[in-house]
Amino acid sequence: MGFGVKIWLFGFLVLGLPLAWAETPTSEWDSTAVRFRSFEKYVLPQCHKSVLISLGCLEALNTLAARLKDPTILLFEGMESAYPDRLGPLFEQHPKQHQLVREYSLRIRIRPTSYQERALAIGSRLDLFESHLLRLRNSGAYFPFQYFFKNLSFRFLKSKTKRVSEAAVASEMINAFLATAFDPHTHLIAAGKAESTNDSDDSKKNVIPTVGIGVLLEKFPFGWGITHVDRLGPAAQAGVRPGDVLLRVDGELTKRMNLWTLAEKISGHPCAAHRLTLLRNGKRLDLSVTHFLYTPSTVEFQVLRSGGRIGHIKIRTFNEARLPRNADDFLRAIDPFVDSWVLDLRGNGGGNLQDGISVASMFLGRKEIVRIVSDEGVVQRKYGKFEAVSRKPLVVLIDNESASASELVAQSLEDHKRAWIVGDRSYGKGTGQRVISLPGDVQLATTAFTFFGPRKITPQVRGVFTDFSVPHRPDQPLADLNVLREESYYARPREIQGAQWSHARPKDLEWMKVCVDKTGSAKKLFEDSIKKSRVPDYRMFVAIDVVRCQYWLQDAKRL
Repeated sequence: MGFGVKIWLFGFLVLGLPLAWAETPTSEWDSTAVRFRSFEKYVLPQCHKSVLISLGCLEALNTLAARLKDPTILLFEGMESAYPDRLGPLFEQHPKQHQLVREYSLRIRIRPTSYQERALAIGSRLDLFESHLLRLRNSGAYFPFQYFFKNLSFRFLKSKTKRVSEAAVASEMINAFLATAFDPHTHLIAAGKAESTNDSDDSKKNVIPTVGIGVLLEKFPFGWGITHVDRLGPAAQAGVRPGDVLLRVDGELTKRMNLWTLAEKISGHPCAAHRLTLLRNGKRLDLSVTHFLYTPSTVEFQVLRSGGRIGHIKIRTFNEARLPRNADDFLRAIDPFVDSWVLDLRGNGGGNLQDGISVASMFLGRKEIVRIVSDEGVVQRKYGKFEAVSRKPLVVLIDNESASASELVAQSLEDHKRAWIVGDRSYGKGTGQRVISLPGDVQLATTAFTFFGPRKITPQVRGVFTDFSVPHRPDQPLADLNVLREESYYARPREIQGAQWSHARPKDLEWMKVCVDKTGSAKKLFEDSIKKSRVPDYRMFVAIDVVRCQYWLQDAKRL
């Protein structure tokens, strides 16, 4: 978001909020009460400035339309093709034309879609919407935002119930507008809900105590496998181990349960107890697990014996205050006893950037870790502050849920040719937010900076590309995975892979891929595990193959 745009946005909020304040009903949303008259006075006049702002206005109005007693969706000519399943059959039944714009009033109650679902449809809508705006402008007409707003707001105020306050709906409208017209991380924050944004380099979050048994589950042909057990959780205390197969919960078979049903079965209040029937190494085992409040472990270590002594360090989040010290202590203690490392950042949504810099410097030393570029163009280079703890071969595991500080670590290690990256392209969150306090006890989270790796490549939207693209399972092509990433939230994201992007060491990568293909045993290990009803980790198997080939590459270079 450019500086000029932020000034306009800030001015709109500062001017709009006080006007909205006077008659707001008492509710938890009072602090973000951007009432309809403020939206009409300060937002609607801007709706024709650009295609993205126009689309933001349309999303805001559709948010209001979804709250009506008879939910309504606003479309323009040609839009019925974007909703063939839901609205196609209704085209002939309920058409109403207002110039070139059609309004569909549905007689059935529509489940309000989440912003994620709406965002996925924005890309297909944008080209149609842009061409429609151009036709209107060429004919001297405008998209009638004001007309629809007056129509919708009158109908909402006339039919509103006590369950949905005017202030709450107005706040939803503003956030839908900001997310579409600017970026999905710019939003209003209600009073009493102030948040520390997960990328601010001066924020610290505490890990929230969790109620549960502390396991991760995954469906395999032989049943539900336990892929991870938190060492501080109730399951670990009861004797549950990673690799166990969960056969029954309180006597009920789990094989045909879906994830949500199974999660509901093993969830509960503190002190609730469950009897689990497990399969371990071909033998059945009954354990009793009791829920209690606990703080999930942030860093976990183990030594893998496959392919040599491999240190496996898993970091689940960068929101733990003592993460850098704990990781440093464990790394120094274990490094003399291992030959290589696997840094597992799968599922790590990021957190504090400074913690990410500290973790990267454990393997890079005092080299440049990241470049932070503010919206005003000010560049800050961040370097490691201490010597590297380990210089042994390193593989980093990432997936589509690895974001923010996780991407900073992976990008930095990749750029310095320090590690091979294995898994799936990361999420693509390369920006940080700052919270601005506004009049009326209202706060605005706005994007403040973008970070870049040492090779001047940002993970924003594009994510961190892997050296070895490995599906979750051998029979699951990456192209078939339908996952949400940062790009899913933008109406028109930049090109995912620009011409400037390339692997840091293409010749070595070519040799490594040949080595992994010819000598790797990941697929065989995966198939053997499935046959023996064991819980496999295919990406970890590939990471071990990469570690082995990395030794051979080093020997070949010496020769």
